Amino acid sequence: MGRKLKATHYWGSQCEVTGKVDTSQEESVVSLDDVREGLRLFPESDIEWMHGNVSVQGVTPDGAVVIASSCEKYTVTEGSEYRTSTYTLDGRHKWCYTFEITEE
Repeated sequence: MGRKLKATHYWGSQCEVTGKVDTSQEESVVSLDDVREGLRLFPESDIEWMHGNVSVQGVTPDGAVVIASSCEKYTVTEGSEYRTSTYTLDGRHKWCYTFEITEE
């Protein structure tokens, strides 16, 4: 058992023709015992490119995890779920992330 970082990537897209919305999500869980700077959270993702490479930037002395994308930084503290803003390319393609430190 140890501290883990759970990251979830949610996204949706709306069809221009039908208006139907398709949603999905992917999850990544990494151990914080041996996490290294630059560790990509969604290395196999075929959709995550829309917001750059989300990766661990580091762990602070008080145990918070700093996550960075191509244009933003997020600081995740133990005991609360961090939810990013909802991002969009054109109003029809949207995505967001949640990050949480857990004990497993």
